[in-house]
Amino acid sequence: MVECVAVCQARDGSTSLRNILQSYLFFNNESLSYCGYVSDTFDLWPSLRAYVCESDPAPLYGLMMSWEQRFEVSHGLGFALPAVRAVLGADTRIIRVTRQREPHSRSLENQSQIDPEHWLGYSSFDESEFPGMRTIQRLTAPDFDEMSEEEWRAISLRERFGWFVDKQTRLTDKNIHLFRNVLTIATEDLSEPEAVHEIGKFVNPDWKYRPSPVHVHKMGTANISDLDTEDRRRIETVWQTFDIMQAVRDPAYAVEFIVQELQDRYSHEPDVVERLTARLQHAITSADGTTRHDRAEDQSDEGAPEC
Repeated sequence: MVECVAVCQARDGSTSLRNILQSYLFFNNESLSYCGYVSDTFDLWPSLRAYVCESDPAPLYGLMMSWEQRFEVSHGLGFALPAVRAVLGADTRIIRVTRQREPHSRSLENQSQIDPEHWLGYSSFDESEFPGMRTIQRLTAPDFDEMSEEEWRAISLRERFGWFVDKQTRLTDKNIHLFRNVLTIATEDLSEPEAVHEIGKFVNPDWKYRPSPVHVHKMGTANISDLDTEDRRRIETVWQTFDIMQAVRDPAYAVEFIVQELQDRYSHEPDVVERLTARLQHAITSADGTTRHDRAEDQSDEGAPEC
């Protein structure tokens, strides 16, 4: 039975929050399967549409009743908190994640350019343009009779995502009182030790071991609209996995990350990997005239006993 639900909107730290919860589970010798992350997302959005557009809660109720995880990090449940209360109960712990509106809208806009098939209703594409791919139709202002389709299409993509953030925020503000135990965490604080500690105490006070803060993934401000789909997906993968704080603490991490990326990307072309790795080695050598291997040998020599 679900004990705790994180109410997220996408691109607001949900991946980092998932990583925090999984780290708590790992360090306290509990199964990672206890944590669900955007479970059944391809079924969730149609059920949310049925709940909002058709006043039919049955698909959403059935979906939540099928969950066996203890913790669920969700996208979109801010649209339907009364349904969460009806199925999971008022004692369900709710973690509400909030992000500043402008960077949030910008990040959502960038994301929709990477996987537009998952943002139908916002992107300029329709389902017919993605044959054989799983698509997601999101809730929009016309679904709430707040705009006509013509008015919706007349505003910019950034403005549509501004509505997406604002609408869920207003509905969450309206319905959060339905739950007795609520913790609000700002996206910007998810990398702070105090916030990580607070999340652990809120979710399970019996957890003895606390993990270190995690990297909060950010999309940046790059304009990727002119790139093809494969390049957009690769950018997203790097943004999701590269830990800039770790790179600052340990420059070797950045080098190892790049080498691994090259090996993954060009696994079918070992000559390319070898050539690009050699260029990387040359760049490192040119920076200070020595390689990491040279420096390691120097340090080893300094510590060796004299003959």
